[in-house]
Amino acid sequence: MPPTIGMIIALPSEAARMAGRRGWRKRDGYAFRRQALPGGSDLLTGLSGMGIENARGAAGRLVEQGAAALVNVGVSGGLVAGLQPGNLVIAESVLLVDAGKISGIWHAERETVVRAADRLAAGGITSHCGRIMCSVRPVLSAAMKEEYGGRFQSLAVDMESAGVAMAAAEARLPFFIMRAVCDPFTQSIPPWLFDTLSTDGSVRLPRLFGEVARRPTAVIALSRMLIRFRAACGALADAWTLLCSGGGPAFLVPPRGTGHDSDNGFPPHRN
Repeated sequence: MPPTIGMIIALPSEAARMAGRRGWRKRDGYAFRRQALPGGSDLLTGLSGMGIENARGAAGRLVEQGAAALVNVGVSGGLVAGLQPGNLVIAESVLLVDAGKISGIWHAERETVVRAADRLAAGGITSHCGRIMCSVRPVLSAAMKEEYGGRFQSLAVDMESAGVAMAAAEARLPFFIMRAVCDPFTQSIPPWLFDTLSTDGSVRLPRLFGEVARRPTAVIALSRMLIRFRAACGALADAWTLLCSGGGPAFLVPPRGTGHDSDNGFPPHRN
């Protein structure tokens, strides 16, 4: 029987673009959606909300429901020059950073990364493979993004990928993480804009309207962010559709036995 793939998405707006707006159900306080993929596999998508622990918990629930591999997709901040809104980053490894210090690293299955990048390239989609940094706290300023990109040798930053990698390691399952750049490393995100999001990823509309009313330039900042966000979500959706075409997500390589290989995405290395 083809395996069930578990996909964790943080934001409702990302999930709507990736999995559609219909067919979502609630169980144990979280939303999920099951759909068939080409080749007979099932895709079980869970909406996690923002943050590492939320992502870890949602991934664990998907494992309990039979997921044989975990996928995490979403938007991210770029940390190096040359990555523009909509550019894709596939994680070769995920680095967890808390208060400016490394607290964990997880390595994806090398063959999975290569297969995915090759399939995208064959379909005319460029991807960048490398390290993704997962931060406990939001990385909003251009100065901090440039600093972290150099210090941690990472291409992009998010707030959920380490939680998915942790859950995969605990369940001894492969993981695949793909992010699309929303804000390049030269672009700062206004803290007030980030603060309009709840931890479940929904927009706090009264706060958003209040900020827009108080700040003459808020509408411009918001409009530009929405343009970049839509470009990133569109790139993710196109890439995932291509990866799942043909025989389904065959690029996901199953675990290789029980060894503790540092390159296969099983146990984390902690510093």
